[in-house]
Amino acid sequence: MARKISLFGHSFKISIYRDITAGKNTIELFRMSKFALDNATEMVLWINRSGLIVYSNQVTEHVLGYPKAELLNLNIKDVDATYSVTLDSNTTFTSTKRNESLLKESSFKKKSGDFFPVELSSVVNNNNAYTCIFARDISKRKALDKTLSDLECFHRAVFETTSNPTVIVDGNTNILRVNRAFELLTGFNKQAVEGIKSWTEFVSKNDIDRLLGFHYLRKEHPELCPDKHLFDIVDANGNLKNIYMTINKITGIEEFFCVASWLDITELRKTESELRLSYTQLEERVALRTIELNKTKLELEEHINKRIVSTRALIHDLKTNLTPMITASELFENCAKTEPLISLSRNITSGVKGLEKRINDLLDLARSEIGIFVIKPTWTNPTQFVKEIFNYLEPEVKRHSINFVLECPDSVPVAWVDEEQLSRVVINLISNAIKYTKRSGTITLRLFHNDQELIFEVQDTGCGISSTYIKDIFKLYHRYNTSGESGEGLGLGLYLSKVIVELHGGQIEVRSALNIGSTFIIKIPLTEGMC
Repeated sequence: MARKISLFGHSFKISIYRDITAGKNTIELFRMSKFALDNATEMVLWINRSGLIVYSNQVTEHVLGYPKAELLNLNIKDVDATYSVTLDSNTTFTSTKRNESLLKESSFKKKSGDFFPVELSSVVNNNNAYTCIFARDISKRKALDKTLSDLECFHRAVFETTSNPTVIVDGNTNILRVNRAFELLTGFNKQAVEGIKSWTEFVSKNDIDRLLGFHYLRKEHPELCPDKHLFDIVDANGNLKNIYMTINKITGIEEFFCVASWLDITELRKTESELRLSYTQLEERVALRTIELNKTKLELEEHINKRIVSTRALIHDLKTNLTPMITASELFENCAKTEPLISLSRNITSGVKGLEKRINDLLDLARSEIGIFVIKPTWTNPTQFVKEIFNYLEPEVKRHSINFVLECPDSVPVAWVDEEQLSRVVINLISNAIKYTKRSGTITLRLFHNDQELIFEVQDTGCGISSTYIKDIFKLYHRYNTSGESGEGLGLGLYLSKVIVELHGGQIEVRSALNIGSTFIIKIPLTEGMC
């Protein structure tokens, strides 16, 4: 700065120099500070003693939703929802001055009216005229804290309410936490266990070394250590209990902790022992019963063999005496030329042949009982086979004034059957149909097939069979007449028919209705393997 002055009649020019370096530096520092505050990532507010906002940075304006001009006309109480409740301006200044910084949580209000949590810190200037407030939005942190708190509550609830005794231990086998189920199992309460006892104090002496070996192996080489164990513990009353333990290392933390879940299998072991004893006793009883059954079986087989021998001897004697009777009856029938000798000879021949049939049935029954009744199948033309049966029985059917119908295709696949035995079945069914069909009725012999089976049907228009008796029609010694009572004969025909059909791998069934008639159906597989 320069000036002109007059002194003693002379003119002088005076220059005054002032060092403004410090001022320049101060201005630069202020500019830098303002730049830092303007671009800070946290909200920054300056308020005066009255709480009026005199400065705000860009983040504050963005978060709160106010333009700068509008925000600078507000009081801190318009923004800080808890300011008027917790701290007034004088208290804020006093606390800040005393502690140099005041840190608290509060809630800021946006222009939209929404509130969000903030963490506040503040400082005052040298003359206590202004306070600088730094505010950080902690909404995400609060949300995370709540999530962690909820998770902790959830896991604590699971830990406490699980029905399995659960223990958390550290690397030195010290018990850090137990649940209610552990207290009930051992008889020790939490206060006497947590942070006080080692879990080796609960294990029986025989299992301590094994438990410790696994514990330290799990600590050093968890991949080599099994996570399931069986051992015994001793409860507060000195009772020994069998425990099945599942244990795992807690991951995600540096220190070594394990959580072990115990399952009391004492009763299970006891039950297993009782079952094992019961099984042993049962095996003994089965062995004794098997001996008794084998003895009974031998006695029964001996009895059956004796009966079979007697039956075969009786059948042999009957057939021996029957043979000349058959010869004589046939000769008598051929010689008879006039009535009543013709009818008489026919009756004798019919009776003799009926007796022969029953004797043969008894012989087959005896064979089936000892398992020697077998069939001898050959490849057979079913069409020719059925026509021969029809031609053989047609005179007998017509003699009873009954219509006889044959329904048979010209071509049917050859079948692997015992023609003699299967003929016997079909003839027996037709003979039964003759007995129960009135004059002018109809008997139909039918043959057809599908892809798997050869099917024979014998259908009549006779009296039919009631549903009460039809379920027993193929049983041994079952006999049936038109009144539903036991009929004539021994009741062997249908039983042996069923045996013969089943030896062919087939099945026989009947459909019948009273006063309408009956249909017997024979199904024989077309494959050789079924025979």
